Amino acid sequence: MIKHIVMWKLKDFADGRTKEENIDLLIEKYEELKKEIPQIADAKIMKNITDKEGMFDTVLFTSFDNKEQMEEYLNHPSHKEYAKFCKELREDRASVDFEV
Repeated sequence: MIKHIVMWKLKDFADGRTKEENIDLLIEKYEELKKEIPQIADAKIMKNITDKEGMFDTVLFTSFDNKEQMEEYLNHPSHKEYAKFCKELREDRASVDFEV
């Protein structure tokens, strides 16, 4: 099993929306994305409940059966579109991939 974890820190304002609005939209769009990409074994995207300096605003936990499925996910046109959307909203991003 492969785990792919991504965290985003969003801009206070982007695309005419507040950070809170964009967090909700980021989550909503990912829930739709999950339905489009069959390689995803499991995925959860959540909002940070603590507002402290240095913390990220959202975290995404995605699981794949193998590395090939993760690569298919990363190269899927719908994922690429989502990643582009995220890039417009984010101030910072961190990610890690590992095998369990």
